[in-house]
Amino acid sequence: MCFRVPADGSPSETVVEAVSECESTDPMALPPLAEAIDTDALDAIFETDRSRVTLSFRYSAVVVTVTAGESTRVRVRPLEQPSDE
Repeated sequence: MCFRVPADGSPSETVVEAVSECESTDPMALPPLAEAIDTDALDAIFETDRSRVTLSFRYSAVVVTVTAGESTRVRVRPLEQPSDE
């Protein structure tokens, strides 16, 4: 599943929304994102650097990949699913 970070949103907010949708669960039922990654650093990396940056990490039962380029995108895949990249 791939999600675009809205212009008025943040990567960390989009990660929670994407994982919630992927796992078909309420965002409040997920573990705090800050337990998986420094959310301030995540947002700062993608707010300040518009070049090609990719960051992957595990969160809940998925692998999250955030990629910047022309737009910032969040890709979510279950841990057991092989990567198509």
